[in-house]
Order: sequence, then structure tokens, then C-alpha cells
Amino acid sequence: MRLRDQLLTVSEAYAQAVGRSEARISTIVFGSGNAISRLRGGADMGSERLHNGLQWFTDNWPPDTSWPAGVPRPVRSVDGAAA
Repeated sequence: MRLRDQLLTVSEAYAQAVGRSEARISTIVFGSGNAISRLRGGADMGSERLHNGLQWFTDNWPPDTSWPAGVPRPVRSVDGAAA
């Protein structure tokens, strides 16, 4: 699975788990409400930005929700992050 597809899978699972829209999650993670939808529509995003997005999700993942199968989970940051 490509990094882009991993991020889309994780962002969708996170949005469902926390009951927020894709646009809201996109704003929180990337500072742009349409970054995830543009990515879903075929737009490109740099690898560092994709990596940072996946890192945000791993640091803020709800403890009672399973990480999506088939997506490697980054190691949680030492300092973590606030949800």
C-alpha cells in the first residue's frame, strides 16, 4: 500500500472513531480543510508531509480504537501530542 493510501485509510478510520468530518480532521492535521480531499481526488502531497500526517495520527490515536490493518504504524513520538 502506498504512503498516500495509508494516510487516507488512517484518516478515514480516525474521523469515524472520533466522530469528526474529513474536513475537520484535515484542518487539524494539515492546517487546510481540503488537504485530505484533494489527496483523495488524486492530488499530490510531499512525502514529508505524508509522514508527518501519519505521525500525528499515531500520536493522537484513540486508545480504544484499533489501528487500521495493513497500515504500518509509526512509533509514537517521545513527547506525543494533544488530541
